Amino acid sequence: MDLSGNSDSQIPTIDWQAIDAEQRVNLIRISAIAGFYLIHLWHVASPVLGAATASVLGFEAGNAVPANVHLSVTLLCLGWLMQSFAVHLMIAQRRVSNGLVTAVTLGDLGWLTAILCLSSGPAGPMVAGYFLIIILTGLRFDLRLVRITTVGVLALPAFIRTLLVVCRRKMLGKTVSTKSKVGLYLGSFSVTLVVTGVTVFASAATFFLPVRRYNRLGKHHPS
Repeated sequence: MDLSGNSDSQIPTIDWQAIDAEQRVNLIRISAIAGFYLIHLWHVASPVLGAATASVLGFEAGNAVPANVHLSVTLLCLGWLMQSFAVHLMIAQRRVSNGLVTAVTLGDLGWLTAILCLSSGPAGPMVAGYFLIIILTGLRFDLRLVRITTVGVLALPAFIRTLLVVCRRKMLGKTVSTKSKVGLYLGSFSVTLVVTGVTVFASAATFFLPVRRYNRLGKHHPS
């Protein structure tokens, strides 16, 4: 028995805030995957009924989903759910670490990117899922993870567009050199950076300019 009074220092501390945050994120993740797959099944089962939701999934309205695409989407959703269940087991064992959270977030980006490659790519509305991942990252209160996720979100849509363009050119019998692939990616990435920069600047200006104007009025008209 330790009689020195330092026994409390040997008790491992548990970050309950991180565990609660990861539990909420995992619940939202599972709900989003289930919702997407139910819409996908609706579109597969009845192309007529699913025509209204085809644009949500990024497929062409009125066309049946090919069997190989349906199988690929099913496997991807199953793999994503398996990741969620593994995270649930880690949460139940109170084993949530920074490495686990980073790996899971990168996994979310990877699964969503793979599903987007099967649909209309970065031109489809499902690209909004990237912003949901960034929002979920903010629930962890980890600025480093938010930065990593933001860089991934900026880089992946350009990768998807480059992959789709290369695949379409190969289907037409055209050869695509490595230099052309790099040029396509850099061009798409530059456009993404410009659009994101303009959006962030406009949002910041909309928020901060009225605040600065209010502060100036407060200085000129003290109470």
